[in-house]
Amino acid sequence: MKKLESESLPKLKTTLASSGLLLPELSVCASVSAGERAPDILKQCIIDDNVLSKPSFPSRLKIWEKLKDRYKFDIGDDIFPVWWQMIGHSDTTDLAQIAVLRWAQFDLLLRFLWMSVYLPRKNTDVSIKSLDVIGFVGNVKGPSEARRFFLNRSASVQARIAQHFLLILRDCGAARGKMKKDLLPIPI
Repeated sequence: MKKLESESLPKLKTTLASSGLLLPELSVCASVSAGERAPDILKQCIIDDNVLSKPSFPSRLKIWEKLKDRYKFDIGDDIFPVWWQMIGHSDTTDLAQIAVLRWAQFDLLLRFLWMSVYLPRKNTDVSIKSLDVIGFVGNVKGPSEARRFFLNRSASVQARIAQHFLLILRDCGAARGKMKKDLLPIPI
């Protein structure tokens, strides 16, 4: 029996096409924490204590799920307490850079885009748009699960992922500009 095309696609999940870094939410959570926060305490702060001032219980659940999916609050790894301490002692730009590192640790597509689009061009005098990101991914040589995942999406999904990637670069100080982003080197 022949496999369906969707069955042959990589089993890769990304949160790159939605909501960006969620920096205001991370910042508030870090400001109400005293030292390291266990994921269950964070969940209680967000859902029960409503530290993010969400208007309804479903909206609190939704933001918890987004944060948990993006930053893996619930996996109990050894890096989380250190990362959370860094979040609590960061200014806005550092917060964004630290958040991107954690997100890229678990999101293969974000890590792939960072490595194949940003890093090779960060010290060049180049401005890029979302269409450029799509072109750069198409020109990457060699097999890559993340590359296949990206290229097997519709054009509109590719554009949305590329736009969010450029916004993430801007938010963490790696790019500036409105439509075209000028890439900047950052000390990550």
